[in-house]
This record gives sequence, structure tokens and C-alpha cells, in this order.
Amino acid sequence: MHALRFAALLLLGAIIVGGLLGGASYDALGGGVLIGLALAALAIALIPVLVPHKDRKFLLNLAVLGLLAKLAGTILRLGLTETIWGFQDADRYNDAGVRLAPLFRAGEFGEIFTTFNLGTGALEVFTGFVYTVTGPTTYGGFLVFSFLAFAGSMFFIRAFQTAFPDRSSRLFSVLVLLYPSVLFWPSSLGKDAPMFMLAGFLTWGIALAIGQRRISGVIPAGIGMMAIFAVRPHVALMFGIAAGLALVVATPRRSGASLIGHVIVLGGLVFAGLAVVSQAATFLRIESFSVSEVVGALTWQTMNEFPTGGSGSNFSATPVTSPLWVPSAFVTVLLRPFPWEAHSAQVLLQSVDGILMAGLLTWGGRRVWRSVRRILKDPGVMYAVSFMVMAVLIFSTLGNFGVLARQRAIIFPFVFLIVAAGVSVTRPTPAPAEPRRSDLDDRDPGSGSLRLPSRPASTVQPVRA
Repeated sequence: MHALRFAALLLLGAIIVGGLLGGASYDALGGGVLIGLALAALAIALIPVLVPHKDRKFLLNLAVLGLLAKLAGTILRLGLTETIWGFQDADRYNDAGVRLAPLFRAGEFGEIFTTFNLGTGALEVFTGFVYTVTGPTTYGGFLVFSFLAFAGSMFFIRAFQTAFPDRSSRLFSVLVLLYPSVLFWPSSLGKDAPMFMLAGFLTWGIALAIGQRRISGVIPAGIGMMAIFAVRPHVALMFGIAAGLALVVATPRRSGASLIGHVIVLGGLVFAGLAVVSQAATFLRIESFSVSEVVGALTWQTMNEFPTGGSGSNFSATPVTSPLWVPSAFVTVLLRPFPWEAHSAQVLLQSVDGILMAGLLTWGGRRVWRSVRRILKDPGVMYAVSFMVMAVLIFSTLGNFGVLARQRAIIFPFVFLIVAAGVSVTRPTPAPAEPRRSDLDDRDPGSGSLRLPSRPASTVQPVRA
């Protein structure tokens, strides 16, 4: 019954997308209704698989609410894109999908080698495969990519429960599923939604491999790292460095079997990480891994990929050239624009995001401090803090509030993780042991108290002098 209601709600939302935004065209009917219905059926099948076993009932209900909220965010993003911003990047991926899908259906895959390149070309090929299944539909593309971002949130929840099994995941789950930026920005036909999904998938693999020393974690970690490298090589380098620092903190278990498993996991992660990092370094033309050169290369690639947009959203960015500028970078990336910096309704809405984040960090300040104190003992905290710091330093060079709002959505799950992981762990007090049955049999029938057994007489004879 719950599944049917869930499917009906998703179908209703899909009909709204198709009916209000596109009339009777296939782009509207196919993308807004048919693809929406197919995704509803897929969600019914996948949500029970993606939801962890711990606190399962709460997370199942939250996942359904999160997917419905994600659909609302997608409709809003699609409407604003069509009426105000223009499709821009989405048009490019849509055109590539329309061109490649008929070839893929006919079994002709040679065009992949012509189209594919690190970055935009990789996503154009992926869009071609999506359109091979869905048909040429911009609306359907938005829904499919938005669903990928939702799956990324679920992978982040699994990663949190794997990395911190002794802590409640409720706060983190609510934030990563319902936070406004997560609902709105990675919900379009572009790189943001697949990157969000891949970041969650990679983080889950890292939690399995490093936190739990499970060999199976090498597979999602390796696939996630290579896929991120194909879409945004400089971000893959940041994830690779963060995973390497987490490995340094991870302490192998002393027992033989666990130690051997840890060595195997370590070897697999090091091999995959070195391969991705070396390729990313070649792509970014990094010759020596000095801090200044790595930061400079990442900054150059970020600014090259995200040029400033409309002048109404531009501001003067301050690259971090000294440790004194680090606090300013955190404020800029996580909290700006401030309401008084808004010169348009769009920027004013973006400022609400900063207000919410400021409130979260103020409320969870003690939790953040507890997490940071464990950075040298907890590989999960080291991984999250390392990626967050690198991303903040690099994204602080973006001088446009609109571009910054889109890109920082991938940082927020790691901020949520640091806040939620800082809860103080209280060990449950063991219940008093119940009397054994043999003790109950020794009760004095008259008084109800336990009857102590009599001391047996000594059988040792005294030694005569």
C-alpha cells in the first residue's frame, strides 16, 4: 500500500512537470510522465536495497520523503532554468545525447572515441547512453540525473553508518536528504548530479575499505574514483589525497587474518589511488607534488572550468595566499552571499542557504570540535576534513555567487558528516545479571531469601606431631 501511494505521488509530480512545462510533446509526456513513472517503479525497488539495516524504519520513511522533496527541487530547478537562466550547459549535453543515442541503438559505438574526453566529453557520452534508454527528452534527463543525486545521498548515509557504527545517523540522514542546496542544485542535466552520486559511492567504498578493512570496499572506491576522474580530474585528485591521508590514520588490527586483509585492502587502494592521482597530475601538468604546485594547478583548473557568470552575481574573490586568509575562505565558500550582498532575488535566495549553514555550525559547534579533535585517530574524520579543507581552499577562487552555490553542494555532505560524527558516544550501562536457575532453587521456602549452601566438612585429617 505504501509503495502504491509512493508511486502515485511521484506520477502526480511527473504529470505536473509534463503538463505545465511542455504541453503534449514527447519531451514533456515522455520525460515528465513516462520517465517519472519508470523512476517511481525503480525507486520502489531500490530504496529498500539502499537503506541500511540500522534504524531501518525511520530511514525508509525519510528516504521516501527525501525523494519526493528531490522531485520538488527538480521541478523548481527545471522551471527556473527554462524561464530565467536558460538551459546553457544542459543544451550541450542534450544535443550530444540526441546525436549519440540513435548510433548506440544501432550498435555503432565508434563515435565514443571521437566524443570522449576528460570532462565534458565523458558526460556527453553518458548522456547518449541515458537517451538510448529514455529517448531524447530534456525533462527526462533532468529527472534521471536528479535521481542519481538522490542515490548519492543514500550512499552517503551508508558511508556514515559504516564509518561511525556507534553513532546515530539520523541527523546526518535528515541533512543529506533534505538540505535545500542538496535538493536544488544537483538536480539538472549536467555534471553536478553525477558528481554528487559518485562522491557518495566513492565515500561508501572508502568507509568500507579503510574504516571496516573490508576488501569489497575497494571495488566501489576504485570505480567511484575513476568515474570522478573522467568527469572532473581535479576533484578526483582531491579525493585521492583525502583517501591517502585517511589511510595514514587507519590502524591495522593485530590479529593475523585481519592484518592480512588490511594489507590487501591497503594494496588495492594504493594501486587504484596512485593510478588516478598520477593521471590527474599528468592532466593538470603537476611535476612535483609540492603544496603550492598542487594548489595552484587545482585553482587554475577550477577557474578555467567555471568562468564567472552574470555581473549581478560577481564578487571579488580572494585566493588563499597565506594561512591568515583561510578563515575568510571558509566564510566565503560556506556562508556567502550574505543578505546585504544580494543585488537580485536569486542571490537573496542563495543567502538563505548561508544563513542555514551558519545556524547549523553555531548549533553544532561543540560537535565539530569533538570531531576535529579525533582527526588523527579516526580515518573517517580525516577523510571528511581533508576533502572539505581542500575544496574550500580551491572553490574560494570562484568569483560568482551562482557558480559557488552550485559547486559547494558537493562539500556540504562532508560538513554534515563532521557535525553528526561529533556526538559524544555513551556506552550503554549493562543490565544487572539475573539470578541463575540453580540459585532460585536454593531459596528458603519460608523467607524467600537465598539459602547459602552449607560448607562441606573438611576431609583432611590433622597431622599428628
